Amino acid sequence: MPGSLHSNKNFHGTHRYFNSFDFVASFSSIEHSGLGRYDDPIDPIGDIREMQKISCILKPGGLFFLGIPVGLDDVGINCHRTYGRIRLPLLFAGY
Repeated sequence: MPGSLHSNKNFHGTHRYFNSFDFVASFSSIEHSGLGRYDDPIDPIGDIREMQKISCILKPGGLFFLGIPVGLDDVGINCHRTYGRIRLPLLFAGY
């Protein structure tokens, strides 16, 4: 799908799994993406990119179980993010 989210070159092969999964689970993972704590490259929207990847591989009508810290929006240095009124809607854009 040229020009769509699903053809983004940053998705490193995600296209092979487009609409492949009935169920996806992520617990205590997304909030660390892009912060460099686990030798991943620094990316201010790394968490949002990971959520977009998941939306691409999940079948329409599929279930997504997500465990993330929720409270006041915050980034704990390079440790994790906490999602609140500002960032939480960005995380779920496209769902």
